[in-house]
Amino acid sequence: MKNKPIGILILPYFNTNSEVLEKTIVLLEQYVSQFIVVKDERNPFDVKYFLKEIKCKIPIYWISYYSIDVCHRWFLGFEYAKQKFDFTTAFIFPCDLNLSTLSSLKPKLAEFFESRSGLTLGDYNSTDPIKTLINQSYILPLVEMLFEKTIAKEFRLLKSPRTEFFILKRTFYDQFLRHRYWWPFEVTPALILFALLNNHKISIKNFGKVTDDNSSRRRRGAFFQLFRSTLVLKTEALWYNRAITTKQWVEINFKIINLQNLLLEKIEKLSSKNN
Repeated sequence: MKNKPIGILILPYFNTNSEVLEKTIVLLEQYVSQFIVVKDERNPFDVKYFLKEIKCKIPIYWISYYSIDVCHRWFLGFEYAKQKFDFTTAFIFPCDLNLSTLSSLKPKLAEFFESRSGLTLGDYNSTDPIKTLINQSYILPLVEMLFEKTIAKEFRLLKSPRTEFFILKRTFYDQFLRHRYWWPFEVTPALILFALLNNHKISIKNFGKVTDDNSSRRRRGAFFQLFRSTLVLKTEALWYNRAITTKQWVEINFKIINLQNLLLEKIEKLSSKNN
């Protein structure tokens, strides 16, 4: 495969499973030119020791910064790549998967990496009922509330609009940053909407079922996800349609609050079942 992308591996916020990270690198090394491993400086994982022990045929670089959240680490990795390397595309991949999920992704990766679109998404069905609820019962209705039908229809094709698997062309990324400020959270919906609103083609590759850790997603964490998603999508809507009136925004905000309350009640019930 010519012009292989840079692989940006995002470590979890705290604990990192070295076996999963090693299997991830072994799985992906044939598809990428080099790896950049990004971790939060508060994560105690010893990357230097890990890199001494692992055998890999391509270069592996690592960076460690204080980060706000996972999406912020995506941004840090991409900016580091821009400063250090000449590349066309970058691949973002989360390193908090279990070994079973990694194995299930293996036969789907070749087609994923053949994509030439500015934005390629690894869409999937989540096994976490709370994550699925946020995606299907909040993110998508909110997009339908804030954007015209054609945009909402395209967005609804996604099973997981907050996917953590994607390939970005460098040119697409630069265009995205030129048109707006960077949000270091909930970036994927913003990237998707930017592509739809500016007539960029999005390639969607189905990864099937991905096992998520539903033990970490409780009512409080879900609330912050809803709040952040609301900020991002409302800001996108303002960029998209500045002609909206104050009265319309009051009506929209009232609907959003009702939607949040209903969803948080459902999440609380799901959370109690997981305890």
